[in-house]
Amino acid sequence: MAARDRRRFPPPGMLVDVGGHRLHLLRSGTGGPTVVLESGLGCTYLDWTRVQQEASKFVEVCSYDRAGRGYSEPGPRPRDAGRIADELHALLARAGIRPPYVLVGHSLGGLCARVFADRYRADVCGIVLVDAPPEDQGTRWPARSFAVRARLEIRWRLFQLNPLLARLGILRILRKPWASRRGMPRELRQRERALGLQSRAYDWIFDEGSAIAATEAEAGRSEALGDLPLAVVTAAHTPDLSDQTYASWLEMQRGLCRLSSNSTHLVARTSGHVVALEEPELVVEAIRWVIAQATSPRGYPR
Repeated sequence: MAARDRRRFPPPGMLVDVGGHRLHLLRSGTGGPTVVLESGLGCTYLDWTRVQQEASKFVEVCSYDRAGRGYSEPGPRPRDAGRIADELHALLARAGIRPPYVLVGHSLGGLCARVFADRYRADVCGIVLVDAPPEDQGTRWPARSFAVRARLEIRWRLFQLNPLLARLGILRILRKPWASRRGMPRELRQRERALGLQSRAYDWIFDEGSAIAATEAEAGRSEALGDLPLAVVTAAHTPDLSDQTYASWLEMQRGLCRLSSNSTHLVARTSGHVVALEEPELVVEAIRWVIAQATSPRGYPR
């Protein structure tokens, strides 16, 4: 089944060696600064489909799969933001994609984007954070009841079983991929499912999840952004979030805006966490704003 999926759905982009393993990169559009899309935990380049299609009408856009996900080969561990940032930097360089870059990071990818900007500040002219957490989110959520804490612990324990279940083929028998995104274009759903059922994908999702503490710590050590253009995009208040929980999240998002003295905050109208698929126009608006700031006479022309 897996071999058949690989034949049916070959990689649409290029595979680039970054030092012992290859990463899948999809380029579209022309013009700078180049927009680089960094996915959330467990996501692939497909999650950026709608944003990439629209943004590539006015600028070059690059999406990619992190090591072990999508079409990319597994890479060395640990899978924390420092390693991810270094591999992305090597990918862009070896693919001949010159800076400056506008980094767009969703969820966990937002922390990775911040670490990349800290390590390679001269290459970055702006950042968009899409429903991304702050590095101290674990200490800022409202108090949770014992029942909620127990439910979250059970979910985490079950999640830890997924790599084993995937290798045994049980998830494929159950026809249960990692995730199915609301808003994914119909013509890409079979490809999304095929990528989500790869047995190796669960190992690397788990590795990134296990490294979140190290990723948050490195993001916390990063320097302030100064007046680097920063757009923060926040998901809407959806029914699955209590008023108290969403209020806490909204305050965290406003706090991210304070990372830069040149920032803007956009709040989605209806979309949940995967804003790039459910309200892609909002992410594109944020990209336009950052590019306008970065290329203005008082911005960051290169």
